[in-house]
Amino acid sequence: CTLTARYGPAVYCVLSKSPTQEFGGFIVDGVLYDGIHTYSDWWAVGTYHDIEATFSDTSGGERYLFDYWSDGGAIAHEVGPIETGINLTAHYQPQYKLTLIKNPLHSEGFFRIDSEAYFDSSRVEVWLAPGSAPMVTASDIDVVSGNERYLWNNWSDGGAMSHIIEPMAGSVELIANYDHQYRFIIAK
Repeated sequence: CTLTARYGPAVYCVLSKSPTQEFGGFIVDGVLYDGIHTYSDWWAVGTYHDIEATFSDTSGGERYLFDYWSDGGAIAHEVGPIETGINLTAHYQPQYKLTLIKNPLHSEGFFRIDSEAYFDSSRVEVWLAPGSAPMVTASDIDVVSGNERYLWNNWSDGGAMSHIIEPMAGSVELIANYDHQYRFIIAK
């Protein structure tokens, strides 16, 4: 029995992310490479490969949404036949989390972020682009019953009941502080 090794030419191929971030990863030929910002390998000339970028890479109050590949391909697409080395970049759009919380926690009333209202929730989370400066609003009187209510007092950032926040440069948590009030009836 004679074994003969045959070698063919291979080229160096690189997949990377822009902006660089190590959340998520790439799927190459069905294998997930998680927690990386660059994938590299030697691919045989003439071969085809399936590549995919992870869609939403999230860590804490920061996430990146897939936007486009530098070759114009879909989020998951085939490349090849490989003739020369390739260097493809998956471009992402960063976003930051804005969290609004009522203190003390209660679900009556609303929050508003720009023109979008969120009713009957003690906590709201939305994702916004860097530099966004939305207007946030808290309800002024949240009625629980005829004898109990929450009266808006202040925001944790010192802003008015309805105000534009500083441009987003990271995740932001704002607390709407309320005074919990009870109605007492004194009768003679």
